[in-house]
Formats: sequence, structure tokens, C-alpha cells
Amino acid sequence: MCLQNVPHKKPLWLSILILTALTSNCKLVAQEPLPIPAAILPFASRGDVKEEASQMADLLFANLIASEHLALVERDEIENVFNELQLNKSGVVKTDEATQVGKLTGAKLLISGSVLQVNGDLYLVAKVIGTETSRLSGASVKGAISSDLGDLARQLAEEIETIVAEKSATLLPKVETPKDWIANAKKKLDGKDLPSVTVSIAERHIGQQTFDPAAQIECEHLLTELGFNVIAASSANAVRADIVIKGEAISQTATRIGDIASVKCRVEVQVSHQENGSVVTSDRETTIGIDLAEQIAAKSGLQEAARNLIERILPKLAK
Repeated sequence: MCLQNVPHKKPLWLSILILTALTSNCKLVAQEPLPIPAAILPFASRGDVKEEASQMADLLFANLIASEHLALVERDEIENVFNELQLNKSGVVKTDEATQVGKLTGAKLLISGSVLQVNGDLYLVAKVIGTETSRLSGASVKGAISSDLGDLARQLAEEIETIVAEKSATLLPKVETPKDWIANAKKKLDGKDLPSVTVSIAERHIGQQTFDPAAQIECEHLLTELGFNVIAASSANAVRADIVIKGEAISQTATRIGDIASVKCRVEVQVSHQENGSVVTSDRETTIGIDLAEQIAAKSGLQEAARNLIERILPKLAK
């Protein structure tokens, strides 16, 4: 049985059932386990409502922080990403910018919008954007200009939750199983020369013990399945590899919703030729892992980040 609504407070039997769903082939809404990582961006103002617009992101964050459908990215992190990408904080985000914000925060959904004053009425308009598909859906609420902004924000948050619950299958990409991804990638590599590769990705879990390098193992596994000659970094033969993939992986607990923990994960890699040290490419990926156990959530997030990086690196490895 697949669960679409996960209560905030759950008895033990329900927590076990949720864990079974998260770790099995059971597909939840849009084939994504709930909650879905999301980031709330600044709202734009249209009319004499600049102050109201400046409060909207915080009000929505307060209303959605305990959402059973969403795992929110911290507001300070959104600020840092906007500064890093030198984005305008007016609330207007272009398609390519939404993708970049998603990659840097791990958010699969972005929530942005506007506050409008039309005659004596106040409109709150929100957009929910899929960072991997660029598809969007909208919601709006209306009140008098004298209406309590907190009440209108609560109503808008309820509309956003409805969108996520009912339309996330459209907003999010279809989830491809690792087996299908490997099969499709093999077809693209057919007939191409594959170099030998060694992978070394240091891993650190802030506040947790590191048992094994999840990102490195995932990279080695995928490359091996795709037909590359993967040489263990600890082997004396590692110096004979044509390509060196070296990097760092970090994970840290972000939030906990009821019994479910979300962990922020980031993997950075540099790909270079062993013979002369010339850089083939450098890349980074941020994801959010979700599970009842923080350690498992961290591993899942790092594995997803590694898979995404390998997918982007592949065309540059095979000639």
C-alpha cells in the first residue's frame, strides 16, 4: 500500500509502514517519497504593498514548516544561494535560474509569487515550479486591503499544499529506476572507447559517524555497471587509471518532520586526466535525503547526488 498523506505525529506502527514504503519499490505521489524538498523564494510586489510582499516568504515558511508534503530549505540558505548566483530578489525567477537554485539547494520545487493591490483588494499569487521540469502550477487568494495578512498567507499555504498533493506528478519528473537508467546509458555508450577510472571521494557526515563512502561507492558501482574499468583508489594500480575522479561529499541533518528526517547532502568532484593532470570537468550536486534514520537519509542523498553527477560526466568520459 502506498501512502500519500503522512500525519505529522505518528504511532510506531505507522512509522514502520512509512519506512517500508520509503525503502521499497512502492511509488508515492509523483514517484517521490514525501515530503518533497522545496524552497520558498521572495515574493514580488505590485502596487503599494512592498511591506506585505517582504513578509510573504516568512509567513509561508511558518505555515508550511510542518507540512506533511514539503521539506523546506532554510531561509538563510536561500539567501546565500541568491547571493552566490547574483540573482534579483524581486521574486521573479527565470527557468534557468530555477534550475540552478534547485541544484544548489536540493529543492525539487520552488515556491514564489507576487502580492498585488488592485483597487481596494489584495491578491496573493503563488507559483509552484518544478526545478527539474520547469513546469509550474499556480494558486491565489483574495482579500480586502485591510485583511489580516497572516490569515491570507495561511489560506495560500493551504492552496499550495493542495497543489503539491494533487499535481506533483506533473511538476516532478518521472522517476527512472537505477536499472532502467543503466540500460539507457549503456545504449548511449555503445561503440565508444571507455577509459579506465579511479574514484576517490572523501566523505564527512556532520554530527554523525562515517561508516563508508556512499558517494564514492555509488560512482564506482555505476561506472562498473556501464562497462568502465574501475580501479580502486586504494590499489597500487590506481596510478595507471586514465581518468581520476576526486572530490568531497558532505551531509548534515536539515530538518525533522515527525519521525522523518531530511538530510542536506552535497558532492563536489573534479575529473582529470591522470597522465598530464588536465581537467576534464568539475561539477557539484546538492540533494536532500529523506528517511526515518538520519544515517540512511544521508546515504540516500549522497547516492542520488553521485548518480546525477555521473550522468552529467558520462558524455565527457566516453569518446
